[in-house]
Amino acid sequence: MLHSRSTKHEEAVAALMRLTDDPVPVTRTNALDTLATSAVDTPELRAVFTAHLADPYFDARLEAAAGLALRDDERGLTALAEIRSGVRNSHSPGRGRLSDIDHMLRSRAETASRNY
Repeated sequence: MLHSRSTKHEEAVAALMRLTDDPVPVTRTNALDTLATSAVDTPELRAVFTAHLADPYFDARLEAAAGLALRDDERGLTALAEIRSGVRNSHSPGRGRLSDIDHMLRSRAETASRNY
């Protein structure tokens, strides 16, 4: 539904945006992750991501940073660099997800450079 432009699409986005404020950290994180990797890009969504850069739950902060970075928003790129600086080894929190996000960012950059 997130890849269509239908009424159901709008309902899905609205539901996910509400879930980003859920008191259960994993629910917030999952909603942020789904929105981060979607094609949706609105000022309201960027505001949600920005607000969650200060989320007390690490994984939610990481997804919020990813959402902004994947939209070429400097705030997300800066937050990811800060998170990345805390990675000490393969057991560090977020290491695997950072690798996924870096791969998505590289792939998008390569695609963009081929299209110019």
